[in-house]
Amino acid sequence: MIGTRARRGAVAAAGVVALVTGAAWTIAATADAQAAPTSHESSAGDGGAKDGVTTTILGVTEPPSAGGQALSLQRVVLEPGARLEAQLPAGTQVARVEAGRLADRIASGTVSVERGGGRTRTYEGPATVALRTGDTVIETAGVERSWRNRSSDAVRVLVAALLPEGAELTRPAGAEAPGTPLSISVVLTVTDSALTTVGPGEQHRYGTVTESGTSDVDGEQVRVDVAVQVRYTNGNGPFWGVLTLTFADGSTLGASFTGATVATEGGGARFASTVGVIGGTGRYAGVTGGTGTYEGSRPAAVATEPLTTEIDLHVVSG
Repeated sequence: MIGTRARRGAVAAAGVVALVTGAAWTIAATADAQAAPTSHESSAGDGGAKDGVTTTILGVTEPPSAGGQALSLQRVVLEPGARLEAQLPAGTQVARVEAGRLADRIASGTVSVERGGGRTRTYEGPATVALRTGDTVIETAGVERSWRNRSSDAVRVLVAALLPEGAELTRPAGAEAPGTPLSISVVLTVTDSALTTVGPGEQHRYGTVTESGTSDVDGEQVRVDVAVQVRYTNGNGPFWGVLTLTFADGSTLGASFTGATVATEGGGARFASTVGVIGGTGRYAGVTGGTGTYEGSRPAAVATEPLTTEIDLHVVSG
């Protein structure tokens, strides 16, 4: 059963991935961001002592292939004992530990960790992951996590993040996004696909998939149409695309999304992405933007069904 409801707090916050988060240092991803360091304080240890967390924005751009998205590169330094409380990523983020050891507490969601030696492992919350120099992490949109530097040395993390334009890197767990909530649960059917498999052992797969399905929102039938591009290696990797919601009275609401897929046992996968609302028609003609998540799972390989999905939006009108 589907209905309009408030966002699911800590669990439903989304997009793929964030390793660098902290209420003390959220950043707006705008094209005019300056590559200058900023220092902040965060709670350390149980005694309430203060330790520094420094972030440096190294660059920001708006890729032509990701309309409405901003790509940023940042470096984060956590001094010994520093703690970053529970946060929710605003978009797809990939983080690599440049130096030090970090405890990553995953309250909910799924992350993929590639160790320095090339081994990849998936972790599902609740869990604590020990990150070391050379480790790379991709966190899906449904992740809620916190960081703590338990070592005697500073930790440096390099982070690439693809976020909706103007979005902050993270927000505190439990904080509501602005706008009117709209949530849909729908099972999608694959209507078309054009996929190519290449590489040694046929490990790389890329191409396009279209999907559709219908559901009810407060007693009103809504059609969901999704067009997605994927680029996977051994079932893991990024995806991006657009979705359209068509309501019974003909009104539409359009959005774009960018996220990541993590392979699961048996050839299936879990996926999650950050959504940016584009606009609408009919009763949604006054929509000026909004954010949300698009996430779910499938039992088998890409372009197979059913795809069980959850779409959670906060729609902003002018």
